[in-house]
Amino acid sequence: MSDLPTGWRQYEFGELFDVQGGSQPAKKHFVYEPQDGYIRLLQIRDFGAKPVPTYVPRHMVTKFCTETDILIARYGASLGRILSGMSGAYNVALAKVILDENITDRQFVLYWLNRPQFQHSLQSISRSAQSGFNKDDIFPILVHLPPLPEQVKIAGILHTWDRAIALAERRIEAALQRKRSLMQRLLTGRVRFLEFKGDAWKEARLEYVFTRVRRRNTRGTPNILSITANVGFEHQSEKFGRVIAGKNLSKYTLLKRGEFAYNKGNSLSYPQGCVYLLEEYDEAAVPNVYYCFGVESEAVHAPFYKYYFESGALNAQLMRVINTGVRNDGLLNLSADDFFNCQIAVPPLAEQRRIAAVMQSCDRELELLRKKRGALQCQKKGLMQRLLTGRVRVSV
Repeated sequence: MSDLPTGWRQYEFGELFDVQGGSQPAKKHFVYEPQDGYIRLLQIRDFGAKPVPTYVPRHMVTKFCTETDILIARYGASLGRILSGMSGAYNVALAKVILDENITDRQFVLYWLNRPQFQHSLQSISRSAQSGFNKDDIFPILVHLPPLPEQVKIAGILHTWDRAIALAERRIEAALQRKRSLMQRLLTGRVRFLEFKGDAWKEARLEYVFTRVRRRNTRGTPNILSITANVGFEHQSEKFGRVIAGKNLSKYTLLKRGEFAYNKGNSLSYPQGCVYLLEEYDEAAVPNVYYCFGVESEAVHAPFYKYYFESGALNAQLMRVINTGVRNDGLLNLSADDFFNCQIAVPPLAEQRRIAAVMQSCDRELELLRKKRGALQCQKKGLMQRLLTGRVRVSV
């Protein structure tokens, strides 16, 4: 207690808050489209990248929350995640935090619950990801709380950073929309630069424009990469937490800077697989299940085709030749012959370069915006560490 900032008090979680578990209707009552007499059921999966709304009959549930309530995920990979700003029924995998507004400020509590220290406490007391936590587990957690006016002031300061981060997110999304729009117009030839309108685009099979790469990784390379949808090339140690290639890397393909790899893995973002250009490294070892290829002709500008493939220009053709279903290893049933037989557009080289320059400008803008967002997030994290512990005080 003597180490607390002046005016702050120490409580146990159970002295300040109560928690209330949710209802557990049978799955046979679930529907996935809203209907009269049904209410949205908030579940763990609502934390995913693409929430799947689930609805249940109103009379089947007894626990409800409003947009001002705070919920904590109790189980699974989302253990400890905080949900707020949503209304409906909630199931037993979520616990509602009940506040005393005479002692605590809701916005301050939201920031406090999202602190890494509290999240670590939940992970420590949870017997397993599946068993989660209950009241007896969470109530003894210590809470150091400033006076209510100071809570309100701290929450206001942190909310200012949240607004700046949200603005940065909107700017990133607007820049992404501009890039997508330009890709749809420029990479399809729907919109042409005036100086190139007299030059027709050609079409050719991919195998005639590029040369397949089957180079074995015989001499070894420190860069052992895999392709992640929406990310691109990524070190296996970062993607999987370890190198999954094993000791024998000679079966891996040695890819060089400026060459492409097609990962025929199925994903939500790229159901027909994705193609990426190796730009970050001089060379890398990639799984031999990837179809790799490189530029041989002087009439081909690799950066243009980086964006061409990113735009999904091959998707319609790939859909027609991919055999139904996904193999046990998660890869699409697509032969190399079918892939390399795909038709691709071949604009004049000068136009390829011009289009690639426009798209690269879009990427530079996105990189700057993401750096700004990252800086704001880092600043907010530092403020939370100082303000929510009383290391830095605010005047009230």
